[in-house]
Amino acid sequence: MLILLGLVLGGIVLIANKKQLYQLEPALFFLFLLPTIVGDAGYFMPARLFFDNLGAILTYAVVGTLWNAFCTGFCLYAAKLLGVIGQSLGS
Repeated sequence: MLILLGLVLGGIVLIANKKQLYQLEPALFFLFLLPTIVGDAGYFMPARLFFDNLGAILTYAVVGTLWNAFCTGFCLYAAKLLGVIGQSLGS
């Protein structure tokens, strides 16, 4: 129901075709708004729920970190072998 409401309101705004008064800058969002939202969500999260799921949370954290490290390392190694990146010691 909320999705339909959002589509209808978005359509009305699109049809209105008014000049945009303000555009949210990514730096403002990532530096000020996002930390506030994440901090609020963490502060008001029930501690029992967090500790009941601590194993799954840590598993995702460790596996995700290792996966990203290996993928990044493999991509850099492959780029080096293909000659996309390399070391230049001067002429």
